[in-house]
Amino acid sequence: MRRTLSLSLLLSPLLVACATLAAPDLDALFGPARPQRYDTPAPPPAGESYARSIQPLLNQRCVVCHACYDAPCQFKTTSWDGLVRGASKTPVYDATRLLAATPTRLYVDAQTPSEWRTQGFFPMLNERTPSPEADRALSLLHRMLELKQQHPWPSDAKQQATLPLAPEQPQMCPRETEMDAYAQAKPLGGMPYGLPGLSSAEH
Repeated sequence: MRRTLSLSLLLSPLLVACATLAAPDLDALFGPARPQRYDTPAPPPAGESYARSIQPLLNQRCVVCHACYDAPCQFKTTSWDGLVRGASKTPVYDATRLLAATPTRLYVDAQTPSEWRTQGFFPMLNERTPSPEADRALSLLHRMLELKQQHPWPSDAKQQATLPLAPEQPQMCPRETEMDAYAQAKPLGGMPYGLPGLSSAEH
C-alpha cells in the first residue's frame, strides 16, 4: 500500500501536466472568460442570503485551513471577497526565494476579482457564461467538494497514516483546465482535505 501510494504521489504532477496539454476548449464549451463577472455581484434570489446560508458553512468547515494570509493556494474562505478573489499557485512563504515577492493581501493589494486575475489568481467559481451546467463544471470549489463526496477520506487509522498531511507537502493548486487530471492523480485530494466530507444537507 505504501509503495503504491508513493508511486502515485510521484506521478501526480506528471499526470496533471500531461492532461493540461489536452485541456478542453472551455471558450467553445462555455463561452469566453469574464473576469469582471463578480466585480459587481448580482443580488441573491429572493429569500436567500449568502451571509445566512453560505458563510456559516464555510466558517464551520473551511476557514480552519483557508483563513490565513498563507492559506493553501492563497484561497481564503472568510468572506465573499475571498471566494471571488480565487486561488494562486504562488506560495506566500518560500525559503528558496531570493527576491521579495509582490504582496497579495486581500482588500489591500487589489480590490476586485478582475484586478486579482492580473496578479495571477484564477477563479474558484465560474466566470464564464452562467448556466447550471457551467456553474458546476467550472466551479473548482464545487468540484473539490464533489471529489470528496466521490472519494471519502478513509476511516481506517492505518490507512490514514499513509496519506500526506504534513505542511511540507507540495501544494497542487489546479486551475479549471487541470481539475480532471488532479482528480485522477489525487482522488483523495477533495475538500475539506484530510477531514470528513460535507453531509448531504451541507452539500
